[in-house]
Amino acid sequence: MTAQTVSTSPGETIFKVLFESAPGLNLVLSPNLIIYAVSDAYANATMTKREDIVGKHLFEVFPDNPNDIKADGVSNLRASLNSVLQNKTAHIMAIQKYDIRRPDGSFEERYWSPYNKPVLGPDGRVIFIIHRVEDVTNFVSLQKEQSEKEKMTDDLRARAVEMEVEIVKRSEEIQKLNQELEQKVAERTVELESVNKVILDYKFALDSSCIVAVTDQKGIIQHVNDNFCNISKYSREELIGQDHRIINSGFHPGEFIRNLWVTIAKGNIWRGELRNKAKDGTYYWVDTTIVPFLDEKGKPYQYVAIRSDITSRKETEDHLKKSLKEISDYKYALDESSIVAITNQKGIIQHANDNFCKISKYSREELIGRDHRIINSGFHSKDFIRKLWVTIANGKIWTGELKNRAKDGSYYWVDTTIVPFLDEHGKPYQYVAIRADITGRKLAEEENIKLNQDLEIRVKQRTEELEAFSYSISHDLRAPLRAVNGYARILEEDYAGSFDNEGKRLLNVVQDNARKMDTLINNMLAFSKVGKKEINRSMIDMLSLVEDVRADLSKDQDCKAKIEISELQPAIADRNLINQVWVNLLSNAIKYSANTPVPIIKISSERKKDEIVYSVADNGAGFDMRYADKLFGVFQRLHSSEDFEGTGVGLAIVHRVVTKHGGKVWAEGEVGKGAIFRFSLPVEKLKLV
Repeated sequence: MTAQTVSTSPGETIFKVLFESAPGLNLVLSPNLIIYAVSDAYANATMTKREDIVGKHLFEVFPDNPNDIKADGVSNLRASLNSVLQNKTAHIMAIQKYDIRRPDGSFEERYWSPYNKPVLGPDGRVIFIIHRVEDVTNFVSLQKEQSEKEKMTDDLRARAVEMEVEIVKRSEEIQKLNQELEQKVAERTVELESVNKVILDYKFALDSSCIVAVTDQKGIIQHVNDNFCNISKYSREELIGQDHRIINSGFHPGEFIRNLWVTIAKGNIWRGELRNKAKDGTYYWVDTTIVPFLDEKGKPYQYVAIRSDITSRKETEDHLKKSLKEISDYKYALDESSIVAITNQKGIIQHANDNFCKISKYSREELIGRDHRIINSGFHSKDFIRKLWVTIANGKIWTGELKNRAKDGSYYWVDTTIVPFLDEHGKPYQYVAIRADITGRKLAEEENIKLNQDLEIRVKQRTEELEAFSYSISHDLRAPLRAVNGYARILEEDYAGSFDNEGKRLLNVVQDNARKMDTLINNMLAFSKVGKKEINRSMIDMLSLVEDVRADLSKDQDCKAKIEISELQPAIADRNLINQVWVNLLSNAIKYSANTPVPIIKISSERKKDEIVYSVADNGAGFDMRYADKLFGVFQRLHSSEDFEGTGVGLAIVHRVVTKHGGKVWAEGEVGKGAIFRFSLPVEKLKLV
């Protein structure tokens, strides 16, 4: 079929209006690359007129930029189109630089994301090629601008990467939608001989890929497709008979809406972006084209609104704007709150902010052109300064504390971070030093040493007082706790039949919490007793002791873990106290590996020169090493009580017993991969045989 053999009918005219008004940038090409049809959006984007390009060869209308010796847009596009003709399959091209000729003959730099799709005739030959593009010039420009700004800080570079990922993801989503649209268009353009069939096929394609609504001349909604219902969250019944005020977000001013209506009321097509509000109160953005359908007098009798969801793109644009503002805000914040200096790669000062001048007591004119020896106090060794320069010269950030000398001879301390900015070869071309005045803190450190010594004495005294207090409180709590347990048991035995399900549940909660309280009191008493108890040393067969603990725990806890015990070194220690260590460590290992498919616990020891190290390893829940220093404190837990029961006292008892024997206790772990707890006993003090 050619342009000369297609008759013009009212139905085809409507189809032509729909195609030319669709939001996408589309060309229809014949197999010999003659332009057959063009959408309004494509003509506007390429600064051409439909009547000037239809019937002409593609590359006659869109040649390479003669001023760009690297231009390869024509050759790349030709190769893609030839691939479509030969293989009869769609071809997606990478982003292309393809400059567009302006009406005055000059060329404007443009970047495109092209997609070429064949349309096959009944005999399987290619009868048309649909050439669809996305104008990504702004995106590429933003990438270039963002690349330059990425040099500011590592954090800003990370933000730019995240934004790029979001943009690319949105681009992929758009491309996927375009592929679906082109697939449906291609499936229904094979039978172009039937104009009515083409119109129905394009209506189906629009309903599948776009958000469509039809209103009468007064704006009353007469038809909406499924996509309109999905994005607005209104049912079709709730929309029909209403006007578009039902989704008005109140975002656009009255003048904006008035201009829209004036445009379409005159029979002109309106294009723009609208922010609407869904039924649930959420907002969404749509790229909108409103096409007036005119009667025989040229007056609109209905309007067809074709929309595409651009919410993600608008959110990305807002994110970009905020990021650019944040860059400016960060610079302002640094200048306001920090001492900032910028030097070249040789260390010559090129910029110093007001705070730098204030603390150094030099004017900006006295600092610019000098290196940092102007404020060198002579306090730091040459090796210290050499290591600083080696670090930043290798492109790494240096962080430390520096003592400098002001112009009047006074000294000040600054907490300093020096950030190298690297060129395309990875070599520093300038350094940004960000400092904070810590003179007061450094002067206070010496005073704090004495205060800390006094504080340690007071903490020790306070700890002893708290232990006595907790021991007393624990005893005092037993009487009311026994009463709670007794009355709860009476209620369960004598009145259980009077309770509904909720009453029984609450009774179980009371009993469960009473049991937990009893365990906590026992643990607190045990913890307090450890601090007071004198060590009664004797020879301990450690293997036998651990075997006994394993047997007791397996019976009480319905243990499913496989516990492997290697030969354990004997020790001279307090058997009862060391027994508590093994009970708590092994209980923890069983508890935190209970959800592992095949829980395995390994117990071993290692004799070193001056100590024996015992270990308990499991393959359970593990923990984050950032919080390892919290493990052995009283009531410190790294897991929620809903996931694993416990009082937070057991490991504190382990720590107290081991340190009381002159040893150490520590742990290593990884989330989801288990943990290993170790404790040591010093050989010399135990005089092992």
